[in-house]
Amino acid sequence: SSPNKSEDMEQRSPKTTNQIDCDVSGWTILDCCFGVPLFEAEVNRSICASIVDTLSGQESLEMLSQSNEKLGARLKQFISYFHDLNKSLNISMEKGVVPWPKSNLVFCNGKLREWDGK
Repeated sequence: SSPNKSEDMEQRSPKTTNQIDCDVSGWTILDCCFGVPLFEAEVNRSICASIVDTLSGQESLEMLSQSNEKLGARLKQFISYFHDLNKSLNISMEKGVVPWPKSNLVFCNGKLREWDGK
């Protein structure tokens, strides 16, 4: 027996880089766990009902509304701060500084065009 088993394993097993050398087409999933016991109907119903009751409760919906309002206000503040930053900083093109973008662009089908978000 070698004092270092991991070195023995490395010597015996072929080295591959980001490649799996096995055929998985005949494999069958025997068990799959996502945190909710999918195959125990009563436990599943109980957990799902608890989640729905908690998420759709009045207190939860009020917290969601307040959170959305705060997020919207912070987003508006962020946008207004960075909107047309070039003008407020008086960036000169002579200094080799690339100006901030003023419109959205998309490169699609080999063409660059302004993107309207649709």
